[in-house]
Amino acid sequence: MLGAKNVGRLGSVLCEQSVEHPGLFSTWHPQLHRVWDEIFDLYFNRARADEVANAMPMEFELLWERVVENGLFAPGASQFRRYWGFLLLERLLPHLSEDTVPSMMTPNIVRAMSDNISVKGKSALAKVGMRTAERLSEVCESNTKVGLAVLTHLLNQKNTIQPVDAAKTNLRSMMANRIVAKLDSEAIVGYVTYLQQLFAAPRRVRSKSGVADAQTAVNVSDKSIEKQRAWAVDQMIRVARFGQLPITDELTGSVLRFVAAHAAFTVTGDTKKCSVVELRDAPVPELSAATRDYCALALVNLVGELNRHVSEPNRTASDAETRGLAGHARDGTAWPTAALALVLDTKRKRGMQVVLHGFEETQEPLTKLLAQLREMAQAASGLEAAAAQRVHMLELLLGNLSVGAAFGANPQTQAEYLEVAAEVSECYAKLTQTGQESDSDSDDEPELQPVEVLTDILISLFTRDSSILRRLCDQVFVPFAELMTARAMESIVGVLQAREGADEDVVTEMD
Repeated sequence: MLGAKNVGRLGSVLCEQSVEHPGLFSTWHPQLHRVWDEIFDLYFNRARADEVANAMPMEFELLWERVVENGLFAPGASQFRRYWGFLLLERLLPHLSEDTVPSMMTPNIVRAMSDNISVKGKSALAKVGMRTAERLSEVCESNTKVGLAVLTHLLNQKNTIQPVDAAKTNLRSMMANRIVAKLDSEAIVGYVTYLQQLFAAPRRVRSKSGVADAQTAVNVSDKSIEKQRAWAVDQMIRVARFGQLPITDELTGSVLRFVAAHAAFTVTGDTKKCSVVELRDAPVPELSAATRDYCALALVNLVGELNRHVSEPNRTASDAETRGLAGHARDGTAWPTAALALVLDTKRKRGMQVVLHGFEETQEPLTKLLAQLREMAQAASGLEAAAAQRVHMLELLLGNLSVGAAFGANPQTQAEYLEVAAEVSECYAKLTQTGQESDSDSDDEPELQPVEVLTDILISLFTRDSSILRRLCDQVFVPFAELMTARAMESIVGVLQAREGADEDVVTEMD
């Protein structure tokens, strides 16, 4: 009955539902069926490993996904079935590890901890949910790796969590706050190291009963290996960009270099002698093209997320030191510059081969852009605060365009990014020449001011699909607002009027 081919039928039985004979399960009881005692003993009692070796039951993850994730916690499931789901999650907690978190903390379960279940709820469902969350929090507090793995699933792509004293605190917020309170930098570094090791050498084994056990091991599919690697990358990035954790620039830089290196390089020589520390543990098996593309996309998104990240000031510095720059490390290095430098400064090293899409075509313009970025960072250090801020914002914009061109997979998009980057470089050149005499004749139309050129660039970027660039445009515009000219304002007003006219045309057509 526990064979994989029976997973559908078994799921219906364990969820106590039947389309053909609904009357069989017309009454509800708060206790789990006794068959679950046998199932948990079968999968988690090591003493029975040999007994079930020949039977080869389905993996526990498959059973959990069908019965719990897509059954008891499925969207629209009744509160009675969700009640059973929390009981099963509670039963599973003694066996929870950082390896099993991805399979057990699934989207519907995490959603159930947020939807309609308040910490102050009085219903039976709220009470069992609260009890399960309390015990899960205790497990997380006693094992920091499990805690961080659970936390990144509870965040579910969000940067923030609700404060613990919110009026309607749900289970997810309560747990996330408790886990964060117990974490320190050492624990986070340990978790990121674990994720990097998992990426390099995914867990290729499972026990014949479906539970991780190297003693009775069989290989898992390549698809599972790619899934583990994608999960490890996602987890690293969520940790690096979650503002409520005690994250250091060193840790953020480690994650950025790790993801960038595996997206950009393959090592042809001895990996132990590789100049890039993050590549010294050779991935086994080798990375697929799909995994490298996933790393490249993740790197672009990480750099975009870091545009608004402000590093904490050096605690040993003088009181005169101001808060860090958005999008920059504490030492003043822009994060996109760091990613681009890793590729271009390492490409000539012996035993390294760049595998980025179209790198032969993009290498020369990217090298010039990196030199420009470094020049901008150097120039900003000698300017007064307002002017330095404007240069730093142009540096961020140019850096993000360069990273998009370097790590992109679409030749057309790469070419467009390089074209816009050249326009930004020209804008910066005009900005540094402000106050010098123009070479144009007095009878000609006045030359565009730097802020006017920049306004046209930002307006064009607002039309792109990239949410990262759209958010960055808002960020870049702020320090230039005081330099706005009438012509720049006309450009903005013209776009707004065109948009309003388009909206009116749509309304007229609907009428």
